[in-house]
Amino acid sequence: MNTNEKRTILIVDDVEMNRKILSVILADNYNIIEADNGASAKEILEQSPEPISLILLDIIMPVMDGFTFLKHLRGTERYKEIPVILVTSETYEENILNGIQIGAQDVIAKPYTPELVLLRVNNLIELSEKQHPDKKLHQPDTLLIVEDIAVNRAIIRSALEDKYTILEASNGLEGLKMLRQQAAI
Repeated sequence: MNTNEKRTILIVDDVEMNRKILSVILADNYNIIEADNGASAKEILEQSPEPISLILLDIIMPVMDGFTFLKHLRGTERYKEIPVILVTSETYEENILNGIQIGAQDVIAKPYTPELVLLRVNNLIELSEKQHPDKKLHQPDTLLIVEDIAVNRAIIRSALEDKYTILEASNGLEGLKMLRQQAAI
């Protein structure tokens, strides 16, 4: 895809004002498509002639909620690799964990600042395109945890060590050194 072409973002939220605010924030850099619930978003995905680069998804919506839509998305070969950011006021830990377990890559809590939305959207699209230029999802086997508090590193490590090889650094300089060492291998 030509890097000068605008990517397309699908905003799924039942509140029109929320969709419009996100559209205004992103419209200079992206083509925007809006849906008012998960069922409408499914129809849009099936009919859209242009590929969707990212989905901003509310959780609580009528007809089809965000979790149900996200499960459909991750269960459909054609759409399962589209990055999803939950944009929600439902920021209870259980909701966030559920969304990430189903397949969301990020969560933005309402209310938010425009700069935060734009940076996170840009970063996730860029990361997705760099890691998956052929749209094949690459699963890393090694993760680097950079955290200055040992207890926090231990908690993160214990949650992930069954699935990944874990490297740990207590600060950014140490983390960069480990990255350089890994790149040399």
